[in-house]
Amino acid sequence: MNLNIDTQFFREGNETMKKIFIMACVVILAGCSQPVEQKKAAPVTPAPEVLSLDSDKSRFSYAIGIDISSSLEQLDVEIDSKAVAAAIADRLAGKKSKLTQEEAETIKQEYLIDQAMKRAAAEKAAAEKAAAEKAAAEKAAAEKAAAEKAAAEKAAAEKAAAEKAAAEKAAAEKAAAEKAAAEKAAAEKAAAEKAAAEKAAAEKAAAEKAAAEKAAAAEKAAAAEKAAAEKAAAEKAAAEKAAAEKAAAEKAAAEKAAAEKAAADKVAAEKAAAEKAAAEKAAAEKAAAEKAAADKVAAEKAAAAEKAAADKAAADKAAAEKAAAEKAAAAPATVAPAEVAQ
Repeated sequence: MNLNIDTQFFREGNETMKKIFIMACVVILAGCSQPVEQKKAAPVTPAPEVLSLDSDKSRFSYAIGIDISSSLEQLDVEIDSKAVAAAIADRLAGKKSKLTQEEAETIKQEYLIDQAMKRAAAEKAAAEKAAAEKAAAEKAAAEKAAAEKAAAEKAAAEKAAAEKAAAEKAAAEKAAAEKAAAEKAAAEKAAAEKAAAEKAAAEKAAAEKAAAEKAAAAEKAAAAEKAAAEKAAAEKAAAEKAAAEKAAAEKAAAEKAAAEKAAADKVAAEKAAAEKAAAEKAAAEKAAAEKAAADKVAAEKAAAAEKAAADKAAADKAAAEKAAAEKAAAAPATVAPAEVAQ
């Protein structure tokens, strides 16, 4: 296998292109490490639409596919997955490859180099575009700054002129306003003095009138206060008299009620004492009667017990006498044989 590739364009310092070339070499060397001739494998059955990883073989095969796809992803190039799958299927099925080993190696090298060159060109174009955009942006920023500076200087000059004109106008307006204010103040002062004189005269007349009315009102109020005081004194005397009569009546009624209550309490106490004595007497008589009845029952019960005991003793005695008589009657019949023997 020929690996003598002209890599002059890789010597320009492009790190991305160097990495791609190294990965391509790794893939090529990995392909070279496989034997040229392999045993024919059994035909591969087309996979169903829904893959089922229900065996060690299927899981192992799927894991190998993950490794292959991971290696392809590291190349960072465009891959036709259908073509990859077709090459694997032909290889495992023992079919003749559509490319020779040399063609495959050449195609891989050329494709990787082409992809690297395209990527380098794209990166270079992007870098040039970015540089151009940066230069344009810097130029636009400079032009904008200059324009803004000129505008600021013009605005500052116009502002200074406007402020000067405004200051002069304000000074003139202030002088005119001060003159008008002085004239207005003088007129207002004269009018105020006139109004103050008129007001003082009016207030004096009003004060004199108010004093006269106040004196008349005071006399009228004094007469009214005297009449009110006399009326209040009469009403107070009448009220005190009525209060005294009411207090006397209430005292008499209270004394009468107290006497009646004392009499009623005495009657009630006597009645309660009589009822209590009667109740105690009835209770004592009832207790005596109950005790007599209980004593009678106890006496009758004792007499019955004594009679029962006497009857039992008589029965026991009769039984004993009967047993003794029966024993005595049976005794001679037992002794007779002994006497015969003698």
